[in-house]
Amino acid sequence: NGQSDIFLISLRRNSIKRLTKDIYDDINPKFIPGTSSIIFSSNRTSDSLKIEKKVNLEDLKDVYNLFVYSIDTTRNLLYRVTNTLSRNVNPTPTSTTEIYFISNQQGINNLYKFDIGRKLYTQVTNFRSSIQDYDLGPNKSGISFTMLDNGITSIYYYPNFNLNQNTFT
Repeated sequence: NGQSDIFLISLRRNSIKRLTKDIYDDINPKFIPGTSSIIFSSNRTSDSLKIEKKVNLEDLKDVYNLFVYSIDTTRNLLYRVTNTLSRNVNPTPTSTTEIYFISNQQGINNLYKFDIGRKLYTQVTNFRSSIQDYDLGPNKSGISFTMLDNGITSIYYYPNFNLNQNTFT
């Protein structure tokens, strides 16, 4: 019906479980290492999976925030990680306390890091062109990403990129 939902596929049980089912788009789900929780990006306005009121498609904004959902719970509540008026997408959790994601908070897609324990996010990159997609090397040993270069998607790799830096725009 036009919305993106999250499903959990169990190969061991040969089953599929639908985790989200509402008008909101839920994208880029990833498991948080060492937990039974997933983090994903969504344009939902509520921290609940159960939406009581009718939402009109025209009322949905292009604002995406990050949410965590424990698949071992029977509650329909989510933990909101970010709460901005920007597009926060493609989260990559590297531990239970650290998440990288792409955000257009400054108008250009750059990489950000969120520290769950301190509830603090910092900007890691400050590129002139928007990052389209990225991947972190093993043990955060570097970063590879795609971005437009003169209208052509190009792939870049920085093997010794400091993912702990705090960059200001």
